[in-house]
Amino acid sequence: MTLAEKETDIYITGSNSKLLSTELSTFLTGRYVDLKVHTLNFAETLDFKRALAQPINDLSEEFLSYLKRGGFPSLYVSIQTERQDDSEVSDIYNSIIYKDLVERKNIRNVELLTRVTRFVMDNIGSPISAKSISDYLKNERMSLSQDTVYKYLDWLEEAMVIERVKRYDLRGKVILKTQEKCYLSDIGLLYAINGRSSTYLSGVLENLVYHELVSHGYQVYIGKYNDKEVDFVTERNHEKMYFQVSAHISDKSTAEREFSALRSIQDNYPKYVLTLDKVFLHSENGIQAKYLPDFILNEL
Repeated sequence: MTLAEKETDIYITGSNSKLLSTELSTFLTGRYVDLKVHTLNFAETLDFKRALAQPINDLSEEFLSYLKRGGFPSLYVSIQTERQDDSEVSDIYNSIIYKDLVERKNIRNVELLTRVTRFVMDNIGSPISAKSISDYLKNERMSLSQDTVYKYLDWLEEAMVIERVKRYDLRGKVILKTQEKCYLSDIGLLYAINGRSSTYLSGVLENLVYHELVSHGYQVYIGKYNDKEVDFVTERNHEKMYFQVSAHISDKSTAEREFSALRSIQDNYPKYVLTLDKVFLHSENGIQAKYLPDFILNEL
């Protein structure tokens, strides 16, 4: 029996499901299942292109294309320019900001919300706090309390613009309350709002790997072990994995930094350094350096 043959009400809304569920939770308690739908991951973009009979290039070219576009499905319906991609994603972003946030939350100073969002985008892959955002705004001659910053971050997360990731102390085995990181729900938002710059590469790669991990059902944290930072600590079915993400590891000091953070973790769970370098892939003390596109497509 199909759903259409059952006594079923189906609602389709232009607003995101989390905001809708908070508004209707009183009426639907116990009678709905909340499913989080992500934008396309790398493998899904290739499936999308196959379904539309579009040409598929080699792995590196396809990954770089995905890195430049993000995963909004509408971008893959036809071949578009970067400007067309950015314009389309900008329209999506503006719809979210004005319909799901400004109108629903009765935000009067849209400029402050925009500044907070841009700050988060500029600092993808870096720890942030309400204080760092508040201090930044003060330097820009704008005033916003730390409590209001937290409120804006909460709302941006509710609207699925950003996702906040907690820091996990690997020695103390506790989740820390400070210095979390924010990632975008899709990297295409960064290009549409802040433009394209090579300075974003490191943060974009982290954002992309985070997106891949959560889309495959992993619980993800930022790792801390003494004074060393681990990009991602993941858990699924009580099994852990550790990840460092670096565009290049050809430089010895960069490779040492990435490997040493994982080397300090004394357990037997898998540990990976994901990179765009193909030539410098190797294993060391159980830590494997992997070509990032190949790993997320074939191993993750």
